[in-house]
Amino acid sequence: VLAVRPRIIVCGGGASGYAAAISAKQCAHEIDVICLESASRPLKKVLISGGGRCNVMHNSDIEISSLVENYPRGKRELLGPFTKRWGPQETRAWFEETLGVELK
Repeated sequence: VLAVRPRIIVCGGGASGYAAAISAKQCAHEIDVICLESASRPLKKVLISGGGRCNVMHNSDIEISSLVENYPRGKRELLGPFTKRWGPQETRAWFEETLGVELK
């Protein structure tokens, strides 16, 4: 009998999909993580953003209440996720401390 190794499949090879895949692998090293993307090149939009330098964020020190005021669809949709779990400071820390990618 062949042993089947557990795996996680992430649908979407964009920035969020890759972030989810990286986080999943960090939490469970023994599990295979696979990203599925329908476009011809994963992360294509990331290359376009920021003039090819990947524009992650403008200012991680900005207050969340100010940040959500600039969200075009309304601040209510962002207040919960940003104030409870993952804000600008956590984003910067994830890139710099977890991935070793310095943000400017």
